[in-house]
Amino acid sequence: MFACFLVLAGCLVPGQPPAPQHYRIDLRLRWSIDRPAVDTNQQRGTATEVAWISVTHPDDDRRALVVIDSLTTSGTGLMEMTFDTSVGRKARGVSYDVHLVDGKIQEPVTPSTQSPATASLAQAIRMLFPLVRTKAAIGDRWPDSSLVSSTGHGGTLSGVTVTQWRVTAIRHDTLVLVGATTGHSVVTGGMPSTSTRTGTETLIVAPGGSVWAATNEMEQDMINTRSDTTERIGAKGTASVTIQRIR
Repeated sequence: MFACFLVLAGCLVPGQPPAPQHYRIDLRLRWSIDRPAVDTNQQRGTATEVAWISVTHPDDDRRALVVIDSLTTSGTGLMEMTFDTSVGRKARGVSYDVHLVDGKIQEPVTPSTQSPATASLAQAIRMLFPLVRTKAAIGDRWPDSSLVSSTGHGGTLSGVTVTQWRVTAIRHDTLVLVGATTGHSVVTGGMPSTSTRTGTETLIVAPGGSVWAATNEMEQDMINTRSDTTERIGAKGTASVTIQRIR
């Protein structure tokens, strides 16, 4: 995915790096958990994040540094405590060191300080670095896949996500892309789980790969199996993301 946020050469002062780019990210999450062996009622929760971030390229277009300038969080139900307003205040200054190879983002995208809020925001930050063809035409299509593999206290995670991109419009050399995403992942060890994801994404991409605006709607289904019992816990989540470049 292109991470190179280009600035017109005529706007640069020789010897000075490009100015940071600023974005607003609105993220809304909704989860429900079904534990029929314990309770016939579903446990539900919602969370909201409003983030203001800065993007710079400290070295070259193979690396991007994303910093949270401000984050407001709130939650209800089972997500009330993990997305409390204090969580957002503590996230100010948290950074994401994003690496790219041939314009493609390298997994994982990990925040310098881990929390449910900063982890959720990492999913939205990935949208700023799409794999874009430099000479695309209306109707062009191409796939973009990413593999995830990590090991932590919760077990070993492995998964794959594939987005099928399509160019739907070109306006003054700016591309409008629509993507259809599918994915699945498996966690072994700890609390084993399997999950599937489907979603749609729309991007407005300027020449050079700089994202000016984006939206994403995603659904996820998950099954957890407790290691100490035979209980199967089902979870269903939705995520809605809106990104707008400020300057």
